[in-house]
Amino acid sequence: MDNIKKQAWFKYYLPSYLYAGLIFTLSSYSLVVPPSLPSFSDKWIHFVEYTIFGLLLARSYLNAKTNFLKQYFIIVAFLTGSICAFFDEYYQSFVPLRGFETLDLLADMLGILSGVMIYKAAKYLSKGTVTGTKP
Repeated sequence: MDNIKKQAWFKYYLPSYLYAGLIFTLSSYSLVVPPSLPSFSDKWIHFVEYTIFGLLLARSYLNAKTNFLKQYFIIVAFLTGSICAFFDEYYQSFVPLRGFETLDLLADMLGILSGVMIYKAAKYLSKGTVTGTKP
């Protein structure tokens, strides 16, 4: 791997992988929502957690070498993030005091979509369009 490819991998892809690892690491703990928090407050945590993941995935795919990933980065990022979210919830079903929750998965998927759309809007506003060329 040449130096430019290494730099791109560390800059664009590694953060997504590390964040996914962090998500799965946190899912390994038998955490419960403290009784002082509202019952649906953990859905906001899921939403924010996966919004960040959506931002990172969109950044990775929009800066990919292949045109397919660049052109369809919204769909690919959403599908990748949703698959990770599903397996994260499935993994939690094996952790004591945790379980697979459909509403958590929905909050995760909405967070991914939100992160991808925020990234797209930010790129559009900063450069004119998502691809960086002005109309």
